[in-house]
Amino acid sequence: MIGAIMRTETDLEIIKQYAFSFLGTPYLWGGPNRYLGLDCSQFVTELLIAAGTLPHKSDLSSAALFDKFKNCPSTRTIGALAFYGASLTQITHVAWLLDDLTVIESAGGGSANTNVDLSKKTGAGVRIRPLIYRSDFLAVRLPSYKRG
Repeated sequence: MIGAIMRTETDLEIIKQYAFSFLGTPYLWGGPNRYLGLDCSQFVTELLIAAGTLPHKSDLSSAALFDKFKNCPSTRTIGALAFYGASLTQITHVAWLLDDLTVIESAGGGSANTNVDLSKKTGAGVRIRPLIYRSDFLAVRLPSYKRG
């Protein structure tokens, strides 16, 4: 399991506020940052880097994030990761839990969306949704967040 010490709920509330600062950021497949656009895995990776759970400059796909945290508890709480796809070996989307029923995610574009103008037209970007709004919801995993 990654990390040894769980952050306090207050610490995770700070990460939650950081996540909110991305609301409206356009979705961009393979997008590198909040200014050019982000895809789902880069958005979640950015939150995990900010929390100290992943090293700086990490770049993991949603499937790689599941593989990294698959042995973590399946607890629905703030900071947990929600995974979506055809099966646990075919993860295609990841989101960050705000609470036991709600996620924040970068979505709405898919692999065909490599243009920020298209994202803006279609409303694809960082947004808040119910945890199980997608029919391909698979699992939740709660990484162990390290302190500082």
